[in-house]
Amino acid sequence: MMKLGESINPEDLFDPVLCACRRRWRRRQPLLLLSLQTGEIAYFEKEVLSWQEQLSETHLADMQSLTDELRELLLQHEVEEEAAVILLPAAEALYSEQLMLPALQRRELQAALMWELQQSVPKAETSYSYSFEANIVGEADEQQYQVTYTALPDTYQAELEQLCSSLLLKLQGIWLGKVTLDAAATAWFDGKPLPPVYRQQQKNLQSVAAIFGRW
Repeated sequence: MMKLGESINPEDLFDPVLCACRRRWRRRQPLLLLSLQTGEIAYFEKEVLSWQEQLSETHLADMQSLTDELRELLLQHEVEEEAAVILLPAAEALYSEQLMLPALQRRELQAALMWELQQSVPKAETSYSYSFEANIVGEADEQQYQVTYTALPDTYQAELEQLCSSLLLKLQGIWLGKVTLDAAATAWFDGKPLPPVYRQQQKNLQSVAAIFGRW
């Protein structure tokens, strides 16, 4: 129960409602989950696993070969057009690192992280998207943030978007960071939002929130 004088955070009021709406919509829709790291592919209908396959490393190494193999699987299993898809990108195509930062305010933390990204992402990548997770570690008087970030170059993102488009699938999100296929499916059908993703240009330190998927 809320006490008198306590402030109300609007997000705390709307998040459960949005979560419930997402859950109702998602549980009625078919979902294809594809890990380009492990080659696992799973298809759900009304929240129930319909089938699961394992792609070979040969197909994962070449985008055209991957597209052809996926097209055959979709036809074989009669996957409907415009089915929702979530992609888990290959680790070697991303830039990921873990570092320790002082206990800062959220805006200060993100500014520091953006500087770190400028140093680690090659200059050839002029723009990219990134996601991060920050956890507080240490004693109360010496707390720090343990930050793990993952950056997705625009060039690779365009390839993934083209892959879905050519297969007539509806891309709902590219999940940055470590997650298993099962965990991603559970979060999706529970109505949870995908991890926040931000856009950044390499030449200037400006970043705006990016929407990766409608839900």
